[in-house]
Amino acid sequence: MTFGFLQIILGLVALGAMVGIYFINKKQSPQGQSMSLLLLAVFIIAGGAFLWTSNILSVIGIGQTRQEKMREDGQQFYASQAFVLGNKIGAGQKVLIIVDDTDKEALDANKSSNVVAFDEVFKETPAGADYIIDTPELSMLKNLSEDQKLARRSMAGYSMTVTPDDYNKLVDKHNPDVIIIAAGLPAGSPAGIRCIKKNNKTPVYLSYKSGIRRDMAEQLVGEGYVAGAIVRTNKSQKDAVASADLQESFDQMYSYIGE
Repeated sequence: MTFGFLQIILGLVALGAMVGIYFINKKQSPQGQSMSLLLLAVFIIAGGAFLWTSNILSVIGIGQTRQEKMREDGQQFYASQAFVLGNKIGAGQKVLIIVDDTDKEALDANKSSNVVAFDEVFKETPAGADYIIDTPELSMLKNLSEDQKLARRSMAGYSMTVTPDDYNKLVDKHNPDVIIIAAGLPAGSPAGIRCIKKNNKTPVYLSYKSGIRRDMAEQLVGEGYVAGAIVRTNKSQKDAVASADLQESFDQMYSYIGE
């Protein structure tokens, strides 16, 4: 188990308080009784904070394990994108959020996941008044058996099995006013996806899960192919702690490119 800077400081404060209590009690000075009680309070507070923040108590079922905390933080970070995009888009428009097939399955099952956290946050934003989350039909897998589909998806991945036309059909199906792509784009380039065209009347926003690099995102936004894009700036979540403030969480992990 590793300890961060905060845990080290709390541990040293608790240890210092305990040593102070020992020497004060050893002298048995009447004047030291009040100081001893004060140091005892410091020891209890610092020691308790150390145990809580270090997740040691999770061993006996109290509090969260480090893995549980990281998973919860990961969902908060991911959902912070919904907060930023939902507020930028605003109310009064029909929004289509495109996710991959595994995210759609998790959403349908209401299973604790990034996409469920994203959905819960987005519905509370101004844009959450009228939206739908859907996934393209993977035409490459259409005539395969279920076992063949699973094998192909596990080997090739989503971006290698979705086509530009799969995206086009999904957009035509819903005819949205705004599109958020929170899934990988077809391998190679987004060419062939009709909604990603220069000065398209339907604004498109790309979440970081689209896999767009910063340079490509800046080019697509700068040339008017998409309205905005989110790229990840913090490559590791290891030392990041999600905030209850969604904007603060977003700023720790991502950067928004666009107006």
